[in-house]
Amino acid sequence: MTIFGVDVASYQAGFNFAQAKAEGFDFAIIKAIEGDNYINPYYGAQYAASVAAGLVTASYVFVHTADEAGEIALAERVIPAGSTIVLDSEADGAGEYPVSVDMYNAFTAAGYHVPLVYFPHWFWQQIGSPSLAGLPALWSSGYPSSATTYASEIYDTVGGDSGSGWTGYGGLGVEMWQFTDRGVVAGISGMDCSAYRGTREQLISLFTGGGRQPAAATTDQTNFLLLEG
Repeated sequence: MTIFGVDVASYQAGFNFAQAKAEGFDFAIIKAIEGDNYINPYYGAQYAASVAAGLVTASYVFVHTADEAGEIALAERVIPAGSTIVLDSEADGAGEYPVSVDMYNAFTAAGYHVPLVYFPHWFWQQIGSPSLAGLPALWSSGYPSSATTYASEIYDTVGGDSGSGWTGYGGLGVEMWQFTDRGVVAGISGMDCSAYRGTREQLISLFTGGGRQPAAATTDQTNFLLLEG
């Protein structure tokens, strides 16, 4: 079985998670912070809406500096220890900050569960195709199709469960594949959509080790609102 999910950031401030669930999506990964100085202002509301809609929900941290302490300090302002996060490693206009084993170890030592690292194949090649030993499984990305349509249709077009995005690299296997940035979800075009080859229950086990959803806070400007599903 293969299930589908979306990742959501401030660009999708009013995203309708309930509609996404009604359309057959099973999980969502919400951007929490970037680097050591940016908080997604909609993170708390988006996380709450995702959990309320019944989606398996996690957060992601866009690694934007080499300052482990600074990134963790910011994360701790909005993401309670014990929560599930994915470390996002890619290049942007400010430079290249691949997730290091030290960064991964620092986040786990701070009490976060980090089951995946988003490390696109193109970025891995761009930095010299290094060994990724010591990091968790990959959330890969690769977009073989430029079509703008429903995620399931795009997934079938790009090879489905046998598609190129499932091939591992850097010594790691691919656990999740972001196969398009052009999905149409809940009436919004241009959504990042991912596939997980497994059941909802298996994804919950991956994200949380079993049991309830991790708790999440609203923002650092308000009192923490802990949400469980």
